[in-house]
Amino acid sequence: MKSIVKLLSLSIFAFSITAGNASESSFKSNIFTYGDPLNARNLHVSLKGDNWHAEDIKIDHLDFHISLFGNSTVMAGFADGQVRTPESVTTRVKNSVEDRFGKGSPHGLLTVLDHLERPFMHIVAGGGDRPGTSEMAYAMMPEYWGKQYGQKVATKIVQEWAPEVYNIGHGIGLDPIANEKIIKAFQCFGGQSLEQLDATASPSNPASWKILVKLGFEAAKCDLESPDTVIDYDHKEFESLNAMENELLNHFAPMSTTNVQQLVPGKRYRMIDQEGNVRTFSKHARWERMKYHFENKSFIQ
Repeated sequence: MKSIVKLLSLSIFAFSITAGNASESSFKSNIFTYGDPLNARNLHVSLKGDNWHAEDIKIDHLDFHISLFGNSTVMAGFADGQVRTPESVTTRVKNSVEDRFGKGSPHGLLTVLDHLERPFMHIVAGGGDRPGTSEMAYAMMPEYWGKQYGQKVATKIVQEWAPEVYNIGHGIGLDPIANEKIIKAFQCFGGQSLEQLDATASPSNPASWKILVKLGFEAAKCDLESPDTVIDYDHKEFESLNAMENELLNHFAPMSTTNVQQLVPGKRYRMIDQEGNVRTFSKHARWERMKYHFENKSFIQ
């Protein structure tokens, strides 16, 4: 009798191990792995290029990010153009490590390292300003500029990261029961699955927005303040893109000026640039800074 009970116990124990391993191995991804797949915790990311790789940000990367976001040359072409304090960078890094990747969600900061394992670039595909969207942005140290790293890494985000996030968030190819928590963790874009990538770039920084255009980004159609308001610069000549950007700023001048086409900071409007291309633009709500707005759904099959 004791032998039968012992055998039965061993059988149940063996079944438990087999079932547990089956659940743990049911999630397969070329980009994402979980430290704790059963509870969808501690997500890790890996994107590989020819002479670089990107991974989920680590606390070990903190000093690099403080240096990157404290560099005025780098930040001149990023977001609002303002350098970040070490304290704000530390908070942002910890948020990605603990509250995003730690809790199993994919929208967080990635560190890009070269073939010698030296970090040189930051890229984020974080939460957007509308449900279902993720805003992509990147910055890198000046000594790596002009070597096509921006285009290479951004291409991976659009062509590999985004389709994988979309599929997992929609449960495509996954067991809906075994991977329920993982699917839910990927529905982290305003409570929804990923449906669209957003990006911004300064009009006077063509190296940035031309990469986006090559990757299939188009002028944003979402949240246009007035689709009928179009600033037309088609065939107009500017001495530089900075001159064009300054002229755009004039449309946000105070009402006391003679400008009769005053626009509202923070709102999106349409324009036709000097080459006849449709763009969506806005002025930063706080800074004297213009932005082109782009969106991309090409990763949805």
